[in-house]
Amino acid sequence: MNWILAATAPALVAGMLLLTRQPYAAIVAYHALCAAGVVGARKRLRPLFAWGPSTSRWAWGATLLFVACLFLPLLVWDPRSVREVVGAALLPGKQAFALFAAYSMLVHCPLEELFWRGVVTRAEGSLATAVAGNTFFFYLLHAGGMAVL
Repeated sequence: MNWILAATAPALVAGMLLLTRQPYAAIVAYHALCAAGVVGARKRLRPLFAWGPSTSRWAWGATLLFVACLFLPLLVWDPRSVREVVGAALLPGKQAFALFAAYSMLVHCPLEELFWRGVVTRAEGSLATAVAGNTFFFYLLHAGGMAVL
């Protein structure tokens, strides 16, 4: 496990939130760190993108399940309150929720997954230690950022 990168992510986010009190600056700094880590580890990450028949089946199945789950709650739940809270906090405006959702799905989620699972968690050493350390620092990143605000 790359302990330095794991500890840097929550420290960077908390520091940016303390300095600026703006989630934008913290998000940009965090994504810059993630991108630098992914670019630095690209040779090690490249084999993870091998695409075989089982990967295709999994990708199609996960996509169909995701799309179904995306629309299923609309039958029983009105998401307007969540849209209003997220929109007011991050991106004020009429299309705030759609922009935030698109950014999260296209940039944040893949970058964060590659960073934490592909760069921070490494194959060497104890898997239990890596999972515990990864969990701890990932928790600090999210809970610590919320505590600062």
